[in-house]
Amino acid sequence: MGNRVVTANKIIKNIQTQLHQLTAACPDLTLTENEHWVKITQNLESLLQAVNHQELLFQTTTAISNTVNSSLNLDDLLDASINLIRDSFNCHYAGIFLIDETHKYALLKADSSQVGDSKLQEKHRLEVNDKTPVGWAINHRQIHTSTDAGANTLQIKNQAMPEECSEAVIPLVTRGEVIGALVIQTTERTIFSQGNIQSLQILGNQLANAVQNVLLFATADRQLEQLVDLHNINLQIDSHLNIDTLLNDVAQLSAKLLTTDACIIRLADNQKELCTVKAVYNPPKGIEPGQTEEYGTDLNSKVVQTRQPILANNWPGLAKDYASDEKGTNKTPNTLAIINVPIATQDKVIGAIEVHSFTKLQAFDENDLYALSLLASQAAAAIEKTQLFNQAENSRRFLKTIIEHIPDPIFIKDKEHTLIEMNQANANVIGKPEEELIGKTDRVLFSPELAGEFYRRDDEVLTTNQIFEHEDKTVWGDGKEHIAYTRLIPVPDAAGQPEYLLGITHDVTERKAHEAERERFLAETSALYNGSQAITGALSEYQIFDALFEQIRAENPCEISVFRFDAVKD
Repeated sequence: MGNRVVTANKIIKNIQTQLHQLTAACPDLTLTENEHWVKITQNLESLLQAVNHQELLFQTTTAISNTVNSSLNLDDLLDASINLIRDSFNCHYAGIFLIDETHKYALLKADSSQVGDSKLQEKHRLEVNDKTPVGWAINHRQIHTSTDAGANTLQIKNQAMPEECSEAVIPLVTRGEVIGALVIQTTERTIFSQGNIQSLQILGNQLANAVQNVLLFATADRQLEQLVDLHNINLQIDSHLNIDTLLNDVAQLSAKLLTTDACIIRLADNQKELCTVKAVYNPPKGIEPGQTEEYGTDLNSKVVQTRQPILANNWPGLAKDYASDEKGTNKTPNTLAIINVPIATQDKVIGAIEVHSFTKLQAFDENDLYALSLLASQAAAAIEKTQLFNQAENSRRFLKTIIEHIPDPIFIKDKEHTLIEMNQANANVIGKPEEELIGKTDRVLFSPELAGEFYRRDDEVLTTNQIFEHEDKTVWGDGKEHIAYTRLIPVPDAAGQPEYLLGITHDVTERKAHEAERERFLAETSALYNGSQAITGALSEYQIFDALFEQIRAENPCEISVFRFDAVKD
């Protein structure tokens, strides 16, 4: 269409040239009383002016299209577009309004006003209704034009703007949705003629597409940043082994992720039907760590009990729907918007993360809800892992306390023959500090022959799933030989298969010595008894001596001689 406008412009100028040539050849044609000729020239001038306006509109549209390719920042795009429109149409005023999240107001985002009050743009808004040209154009999706408009149509005071000028309010439509309006005010009335309406709407649509593309890019860029932040957060919280430190970090990271003002983390006790505030970041008034809250009709209770997240913009207007008492009191009066998402494992809700905005009524969107829900899932996994670790650590300490109070050497190995736990008594047997032994295998600690024997016994227990008992003599860490009785017991996993091996060693060296002494004593006693019986039962002197000699040889084999002396006198 732009090429056709250029072609029409050339044709009209060519006709004008030919007419000028004709009037030069026939001067009588230019007489004022020749009304027909005057009408022809005036129509050509109007037609040329209209074509010039069309060409200007398409040039501006093309320039805006080129601008979006070089700008991915909304403020930069709007400012550049305003400057292009102002310069192209010689405007006294140009402004761009965008609809807010509530669709109730059109906010002034950029204008060409020379007032110099930057806060004016930030705060100025018009209701989306038929009371103003901007509201009417947005509601009806049509261009609103006026030939006697002034600054008061926008409710903006600008002394530099003339009292009387033409105005066009062009709805910004993209993908079938109105996202705002473009306002152009100029003293040149003909630019807003009916013939230019279609071109003005094309200009508005092109600007709307550019704005929408930048907003989509900003949303995608923000989502990408949030995903990167979520990945880094996951790495950070995954390393925590202390539940309080973990929750405090999650509270701060949640506020950072959504660029919001406050965060509260509560953990739920479903049996007692209450939640406890465990961690906070810049909390609203009246909320403190350690505070308990019974289940009720409040927002947090609903999230915990239904497992459904809640996004509540314009919180002052919605607080009564989640009243925490019969009077419907809003217990967070300084909060304007809230997101609350459950912290849930596969089978239960263990808590909730709640973020607050103190500055914006429409602070959050679905992307924020999704990002916070992902963070809550990561937090749930980290909390569960930390709790399991603490439980395992408590169990380990309990086991350690028990085995340390048992005097016998005790050790635990895994399937790879690695020592994973032992008591000090077992460390004394090996003769090295416990910290130097944990994580080692028998091949590192003992000779190849002894380690090979230990491996064979361990493998037998792990293969057969049966207790193995043995007794042997080894030199312990004290340098002395000990006789030890060891039981190797398989420790099964949930499926009943051996996963660990428990070894309990009992030093029987002293017991064995006592047993040997006892056996010697019994043997001696038995020999004495048998000897005494033989002596008692002897019938002759020879039998008496023979029994006595047998008794002596039993204790100490030797040669024995007996001499008999006759009685003699001095």
